[in-house]
Amino acid sequence: MGPFPSPPKCFITNEATKDLHRSSPTIEYSVTYFKQEYFFRFESEHKNSDFVNTNLFILKGLLLNNQFPDLEKTVLTNQILEAIIKESWFPRSPKEKLDNLLIRLSEFQKYDGDFVRGHLLGDPDKFMTKLFFKSHNEFDFYFDALKSYGYLATQRVSKIGVSSIIDFTITIEGIKYLSELEKEGPLSNNCFIALGFDKSLEKTRETIKQAVIQTGFQPIVIDEQDQESDQTINDAIISQIKKSRFCIADFTLHRNGVYFEAGYSLGRGLKVIYCCLKSDFNNAHFDINHYQHIIYDNNDDLKQKLIDKIEAWIK
Repeated sequence: MGPFPSPPKCFITNEATKDLHRSSPTIEYSVTYFKQEYFFRFESEHKNSDFVNTNLFILKGLLLNNQFPDLEKTVLTNQILEAIIKESWFPRSPKEKLDNLLIRLSEFQKYDGDFVRGHLLGDPDKFMTKLFFKSHNEFDFYFDALKSYGYLATQRVSKIGVSSIIDFTITIEGIKYLSELEKEGPLSNNCFIALGFDKSLEKTRETIKQAVIQTGFQPIVIDEQDQESDQTINDAIISQIKKSRFCIADFTLHRNGVYFEAGYSLGRGLKVIYCCLKSDFNNAHFDINHYQHIIYDNNDDLKQKLIDKIEAWIK
């Protein structure tokens, strides 16, 4: 055992830890969480703050959605964990929670009107944690809300340990509502691209656009859009972000506008893919350098990593 032994239970998942017996001045351990092994590194005297403990459901959801910072490189502190909780994407408002649940449920249907067997959702605890619900009761509340709005019809209880995960289908009203979400927001086909306006980034811009198009989405770069005569550039940015499903933010050259656009996208509930040229990453501001970034050596490297990320995380 190293000089700073691991706690019996993981600070994040509350699962049993496996100490890595390292000699570095940090707490280091691995943990198995829903059959996936994770590595964690914390400061030697770490103890979760009250804020972190209250919001562990967010950290667990980020972990299962592959939105957590690079655990191989990050020494976690309360300051970093609190920043992750405050700044990461997850459904925050009741509407976002309701929309996110309906979208996820719809993905299990093979065709309109298909009744989905409840057990197909998999492990109920994993399913609800991945959707950032605090408890079974909160999941039940939103599932029942979808039924009360007429978006879901249910058939029978599936005996899998959670009362509200039952056989269901998306109703015609639910399909209409999902169609509305496709026009802008969580189901739209648009990807807002935030990057510095500099000649040195012209090839990077085209590379990002190609990756977006190749994965079936529409790239939105603000200076390439038609702008209303009475609309300021900031108004145009906000308008286009509101119509987008996700954002790709390239922090090479570290332009202030990219930080604003990425932050506003997060605030709107968009997923943000962070990118940066490897030689420029050391200059990243603290408020984003703990997020998982696509760190690339060249544009070919960037394109493939972007395609892989979009396919795994957005689709």
